[in-house]
Amino acid sequence: VNSAGVATVGFIDQLSADAFRKTMDINFIGTVNVVKAILPGMLQRGSGAIVNISSFLGVVSIHGYSAYSATKYAIRGFSDALRAEVHRKGIRVAVVFPDDTDTPQYAEEMNHRPEIVKAMWGESKPMSPEQVAKETLDGVARGHYMIVPGLKTRILFDIVFLAGRRIHRVINLLETIGLRSINSRKQ
Repeated sequence: VNSAGVATVGFIDQLSADAFRKTMDINFIGTVNVVKAILPGMLQRGSGAIVNISSFLGVVSIHGYSAYSATKYAIRGFSDALRAEVHRKGIRVAVVFPDDTDTPQYAEEMNHRPEIVKAMWGESKPMSPEQVAKETLDGVARGHYMIVPGLKTRILFDIVFLAGRRIHRVINLLETIGLRSINSRKQ
């Protein structure tokens, strides 16, 4: 299970190229390195399971998460390619798209989450790590490739895919509503 991750939060014009590089090195290259280390043994045995943790932000991105989201999209693409290459060799691959999960990293992230994101998405209770782990392991046991823990996250995941190329209109609408909420609180 590849669960490397650091949530670098900040607007594109405020983040350095080094912040992007560090986030990519930890989140994406860390995942690639682990897969490259374990894959030869799995190929030799003709069995195994690789679980890569992406994020709901590997499906749709929002304000202030350009560095983090890019790495989680990369994990999604890498997992697609990995699955295509190894599924006929006895190796199962799964990619997991959890939403906010109650971890120390999440607590730190909340100190930096942009106000517009809080206004757009509201304050919801994060999932417990135990729930994410249970739903991930259940999905792997059932042979699922894409695993989306949590009912709310599954609904949002389906909305993103149903909206297709129109998802950005939905994001823009949520942004407008969020900005109105922020402005009304300031008055």
